[in-house]
Amino acid sequence: MYMSTRQTVDSMMFTINSAIVEAMAMPVLTDLSRNNLCHVQTSALQNHLAIAGQISRRELHQANGLWHYVVAHVAPEAEPTNDDLVTDPNPWQFGPSTPQTGHLHLPRGVLMERLQSAGAPDWFIALRGIQTIAQAHTMQSNPFRGSTDA
Repeated sequence: MYMSTRQTVDSMMFTINSAIVEAMAMPVLTDLSRNNLCHVQTSALQNHLAIAGQISRRELHQANGLWHYVVAHVAPEAEPTNDDLVTDPNPWQFGPSTPQTGHLHLPRGVLMERLQSAGAPDWFIALRGIQTIAQAHTMQSNPFRGSTDA
């Protein structure tokens, strides 16, 4: 599942990011992995995944007045774990000298370890952890999309 999902997500993120850059009239080579548009990117990714018939849960993480969105590639009702395959569309916004670029698509625990080894601050890493999940958005619960439940 990891590799096939990774290829699908890589393709979708390229399409999503290109559309966002164009819609917001940003320079063509803008690196959205350093931006703060996770709410837009994850919403679009969840929609693209649903169209492709893939399950996902969009997670809102909150702590100390800060927030961040990621997409977990698990059943929406599944209990969150550190083994959940997660896509973080903009993991490199924590420092201007961060040499990395692009989204991360890894198991949650591995993603958090990767950010730690890259020098991300603890508060930044925590906004990907299980403890900071404030709300899980499914295709049915997201008020910005038509619900399939009448």
